Amino acid sequence: MALLTDLRLVLIIVGVLMLFLTFVEYARKDLTETMSSIWGIFNIALIVVALFNPIWWWANRGGTRIYLLIFLVFLVLIGAVFALSITLSHQMMKDREIAIQVSLLIQENEQFRTQLRALEQRVQLSAEQENEEHLQAEQAADKTSLFPTKEGA
Repeated sequence: MALLTDLRLVLIIVGVLMLFLTFVEYARKDLTETMSSIWGIFNIALIVVALFNPIWWWANRGGTRIYLLIFLVFLVLIGAVFALSITLSHQMMKDREIAIQVSLLIQENEQFRTQLRALEQRVQLSAEQENEEHLQAEQAADKTSLFPTKEGA
């Protein structure tokens, strides 16, 4: 019975430490708001279960070694899932940053395309003006060539 009381106390301490660690990781921006909320609720539930769950009465009737093993496996699983959620939060934040960068690149690409279209129009107008001037010069040359000169006669 003393072991189960100790396990309850350890479970309460683990719940409080995990709750504190959740807040620290959220403050360091290692956990997103959603992950922090989920872990906060889980840790509070862990503390409440350790304090008030009637399973402790039922556990007093059986052997304590199996409960110690289950408890240790439970602690390892909590640690692994917490580390996994931090990794997942990092990946979600990176994905969000990449999406913002892609959006900015698309916007910048559209600006370049607009500028390119404007430049193409300017070049086209300039080319048309040059063609007109060239045609006018040719027409003027043709008009002058209609009148024979002394050299051409």
